[in-house]
Amino acid sequence: MDPVASSTRLSALGAVFLASLALASPARAEAPKPLGTTQTSAAGWSSRAADDVRAGKPLVIEVFVPLCSDDKGGPCGKHPGAGEAKNLEDNLYWGAVFGASRYLGRRDTGWARVESGPAESFELERVTFKRSVSGAGWGTSGSVDVFVVLHAIDGDSGQAALERFLDVAGRGGSVKLGDGTTQDVHAVGFMGRNPLLVNGRVPSKLALPAAPSGTGIPVFTTMAHARETLGSYVRRAGSREILLPRGPVASEGYVLDAVLQGLAKNETGWSIRKRVVKAYTRWHKSVPAPLAEVYFSPAMPKAWGIGAQKPLG
Repeated sequence: MDPVASSTRLSALGAVFLASLALASPARAEAPKPLGTTQTSAAGWSSRAADDVRAGKPLVIEVFVPLCSDDKGGPCGKHPGAGEAKNLEDNLYWGAVFGASRYLGRRDTGWARVESGPAESFELERVTFKRSVSGAGWGTSGSVDVFVVLHAIDGDSGQAALERFLDVAGRGGSVKLGDGTTQDVHAVGFMGRNPLLVNGRVPSKLALPAAPSGTGIPVFTTMAHARETLGSYVRRAGSREILLPRGPVASEGYVLDAVLQGLAKNETGWSIRKRVVKAYTRWHKSVPAPLAEVYFSPAMPKAWGIGAQKPLG
């Protein structure tokens, strides 16, 4: 999807979405709250991550990316291969200009591809990116190595990909890096279409697995209507929420990169969401910042309650 060409459509969808919120939401809305603080993590999004980093271990982030499929949810884009469920080179969510693998591989992101190729049977491809950041944000000296492990999954298996993501979100997980070491995953993400939607809408009943209680790790996703579909699971699992968009957002590589940049530096959830809004409005110029903030905020701002003036742009 071309963000500039699609921005008008997204703004129209946003207007419809916000109108529905005005009817369905109470007038009172709490302001967004920070994710919390701990003695070992400035941002508080994961004390376990901070403990590992201060012990000299790398920060590890795992991301599941089911490719876009024309057969699962409708047309993915106009360019050839955008909606071919196994096309790693051209697929909207992987090899296209704003796909996860291609976007993180841009020179201006600061990520370096350190391994690529087939891995486990459920994957079409696994790609690992790495960067080093200052340890100051983690309360340690020297630098911190950050690894992002991307799993490309057949686009016709979006539900299975989501289940894998939820399992790691609820119970934690580990990945084997190129150096042969096995490392715990400190945060897990999901990019692509929301397989829980029916005809692009949130169904009245959601087919979600039972969430374990209080064992979750920090989670984020760039998919549309994540808050409406996954919010209850994340709360039950005790996972720390990094990003759960609401509404018809575009799930694209610049949003993923914004989250990863903030996580690498141990920023607060508020700061990470500000990064996301800045990136989103850069590429979707007809989406005003107030609308983008509503998409990515954990709570509806008070000014957006019933009867409030809504700056739709």
